[in-house]
Amino acid sequence: MITRALLNKLVKEADDKQNSTLPKEICKVSVDLSQPIEERMLQYLTEIKNPYRVRSGEIKINIKYSSDGPSISKLLARYFGRKR
Repeated sequence: MITRALLNKLVKEADDKQNSTLPKEICKVSVDLSQPIEERMLQYLTEIKNPYRVRSGEIKINIKYSSDGPSISKLLARYFGRKR
């Protein structure tokens, strides 16, 4: 289950400049689009490990979301709701 505590931990890991772990290659993430939205979100998060820190080729990407904007859960639900 995705909790606020888990998301906060992932944000801190993404912000950690000393973190030398290579982020997951986002283009290689595969999600079963026949599954319900919640299951697709869980598959994505399980595979990507940290949605705030990804990689595209050799480029490392750190993602930040506005504190007064939609939650990452709502954004992912919206995204996977469109992917059919």
